[in-house]
Amino acid sequence: MKEKALKDMDIKQILQYHNCGYPCLMVDYMSEVVPGRYAKGYKNFTYNEWFFPAHFEGDPNVPSSIQIEAMSQTLLMTFLTLPDYKKVRTACLKIDNIRFKKKIIPGNRLDLEAELKSFRRGLALGHVVGFVDGETACRADFTMGIPEEIAKFASHATRGGGRNRWREWLTILYRDLWRKIYVIHFWLQEGAYYIFRMQSPEICL
Repeated sequence: MKEKALKDMDIKQILQYHNCGYPCLMVDYMSEVVPGRYAKGYKNFTYNEWFFPAHFEGDPNVPSSIQIEAMSQTLLMTFLTLPDYKKVRTACLKIDNIRFKKKIIPGNRLDLEAELKSFRRGLALGHVVGFVDGETACRADFTMGIPEEIAKFASHATRGGGRNRWREWLTILYRDLWRKIYVIHFWLQEGAYYIFRMQSPEICL
């Protein structure tokens, strides 16, 4: 059965499905989401973003890691909006064919289009493209995972003789979780440094 399209989703509506919150949420608005198929939305980058002073002073632009996060979060909306998957915990397992083609600066809006290619047994494959003023700014292919779903099928596969294959998937999954923890730590550290610098410029100089 086809799921009903969701349109004009603001931050409050996005957070009904998404686990990411401030300061990690990198989508502002979803113009259209067809669960199980595709999602379209955008992220506004204002000069007030916490990372611009550190990336870089005199030449502020959006870090590639932020662009990746915006793309992956748009893809997540293609299946987090399916029944039984609202606000489930997810992890990025693999990124392929990633390209950054345009500098994104304060005042730009990154329009995002995600297509879900496959979704089964807790694994989602999809393609995302980001545009600025109609020009391609970034794109990538993602493999996303739902740990709880993967664990269910891993237990069945172990009984059926697929122990090594699922052990490899779980290893990749938990490695990605630790990577996310490191990224969040980096963001918090950079934010703390910026606040300290603004409050005590004579010390930082």
